[in-house]
Amino acid sequence: MVLCPPLHQYLKNLYGSPTMMVVNGTKETLVSAEGTTQGCNLAMDFYRIGIMKLIHMLKEQVPDCRNSWYADDSTGAGKAIAVKEWWEALQKYGPKMGYFPQPEKTILIIKDPTKQDFFKSLFPGIKVTAEGHRYLGSFIGTKKSTESYVATKVEEWVQDIKDISTAASSEPQLAYAGFYFGITKKWNYLLRTTPDIATLLEPIERVIVDNLLPAITGITPVSETLRDTFALSPKNGGLGIVNPVTIADSEYRFSTIINRDLVDAILENKCEEFNPDSQFILKAKKECKAMKTKMEEDRKFHLLNTSSASLRRQIALLSEKGASSWLSTLPLKNCGFVLSKQQFQDGLRLRYNIPLEGVSLECACGKSNSIDHALICKLGGYTHLRHNHLRDTLFNLLDVVCKDVVKEPQLLPVTNEHLPRGTTLKQDARLDISCRGFYSALDKICILILSTVLILSTLLLYK
Repeated sequence: MVLCPPLHQYLKNLYGSPTMMVVNGTKETLVSAEGTTQGCNLAMDFYRIGIMKLIHMLKEQVPDCRNSWYADDSTGAGKAIAVKEWWEALQKYGPKMGYFPQPEKTILIIKDPTKQDFFKSLFPGIKVTAEGHRYLGSFIGTKKSTESYVATKVEEWVQDIKDISTAASSEPQLAYAGFYFGITKKWNYLLRTTPDIATLLEPIERVIVDNLLPAITGITPVSETLRDTFALSPKNGGLGIVNPVTIADSEYRFSTIINRDLVDAILENKCEEFNPDSQFILKAKKECKAMKTKMEEDRKFHLLNTSSASLRRQIALLSEKGASSWLSTLPLKNCGFVLSKQQFQDGLRLRYNIPLEGVSLECACGKSNSIDHALICKLGGYTHLRHNHLRDTLFNLLDVVCKDVVKEPQLLPVTNEHLPRGTTLKQDARLDISCRGFYSALDKICILILSTVLILSTLLLYK
């Protein structure tokens, strides 16, 4: 029986003859006729199809034992007699098909702890436990043992957060990216597969508030309002540093909804190959995404109703499209996306309208200093530097795609024309940039840069 004809032909061509491997630094070769080539993208599919015959055989011979497989991890569940028959069949037929069960790595989980001796004699060489055991990143067993397992994992993650908080003292942007894109993914799987563990995750939340957030943002202490703000996604004005305690139950609920047909297939234990209902899964994902979006909108709405007017305005501005793209961008040095400690932390303070540290209360020009004043103060020439930097960047981009690109072109002299109020009438008035071919081949546009706003004026040239 060929389960996937196209893949069968590909694998036959790839592995139909021994693979020649060259010994590094020599001209010698080794012939490999076993296993798959390291790094082969189809190795997992190769193994999956090869093991399907054994799976079908076990289900047909022992229908009372529910068995599921994840790669080479096999699991059987049911009454003692059924599990015993399944284990013996696996030992008998597995080696013939390239699957070698190892009793010393096998765990038997039972309900009644008083019958451990009986099951040890029934399953010689297998570890028997009534407490439970880790399985595929989660835990199967009693509530007490499950909580103990989760507590152990939480201790590991707390230490990881402390380590990354130490790194954040010098590289807050890298630490933020490492937490946002890395560490949080470690406990996502556990949240989606293990119910009723929200309270066990409180140590993670405490170390986030006490260690991570102050190290990344430079803000101490972090108020409850700011913590709720940081828990929002970047597109909603937050930092995406979620509270695992508040999302644990919902993550498990969403997981059960999306994987409902897979759970039903395992419980039914049919011999037919499982074909997931892609339409059902797509619909379930959309529903869960909508519920998750609604939950965050409710948290955001509650935050807006209880926070200050200044923070409400900031969140509204930060929710604009593209306002938080710099946060969700990987700090790639080759692309110039790496920010220093001061740049990153000052950026966060500006983001939430928090006063900058180490800034004089009075400007050198004699006026009261503030962020708004610093952006418009002409002393030192910083406004001209910002303007010229933006002008030069735009000039270089236009020079690639347009024709007749001119920097600071002089305007025609004014004679007796009636011009709108506010028009510059000086004889040496200049624009910032002019070019041809922006909209069409013969059109000429003139660009005036005011602060960080580009004002485009199109002057149509008629033949």
